[in-house]
Amino acid sequence: MLLAGDEIGRTQRGNNNAYCQDNETSWLDWSCIGDRDQSFLTFTIELIKLRKRLPLLRQTRFLHGEEVFTDQIKDVAWLRLDGLEMTSDDWNNEVSKSIGLMLCRESDPPLLLLTNAHSEELNFKLAAPSGYVGWRLLVDTARGVIEPAEPAAALGVTTKLPPHSLLLFEGVR
Repeated sequence: MLLAGDEIGRTQRGNNNAYCQDNETSWLDWSCIGDRDQSFLTFTIELIKLRKRLPLLRQTRFLHGEEVFTDQIKDVAWLRLDGLEMTSDDWNNEVSKSIGLMLCRESDPPLLLLTNAHSEELNFKLAAPSGYVGWRLLVDTARGVIEPAEPAAALGVTTKLPPHSLLLFEGVR
């Protein structure tokens, strides 16, 4: 969900009603994009390419946790830090600052999205559907990288989830 100018760090100076402004608050000035904003624009372009390439990121219907594999793997599962599916108590935990999302479909490699809203690093245990041996990192918002040339993370290992960040992984067979 991007608003025109988000991809270059435009803030409207906090004004959420800029539609009625005909001044620099709402104008887009593409001529003076600094290095930082250019990096963010490039990152955003790469994210859009990744979304186009991965069908699981383009759902056309709501997912309800229906089984898609014989080993009880669901089309969507919400995960805790220990890699297990969240329970009702987990959803009501007011101090939890992290959540994982696993998306699965038989025709596509699974995706694992990990988020950390906490100000400190958290450890997240990686698990995956049977038939997969690990996870390949696709996005790391803390480092601002898309598809880095790094070895896949093995199943069962714990990955470090930086503060205020998101990691996206793709399952590896």
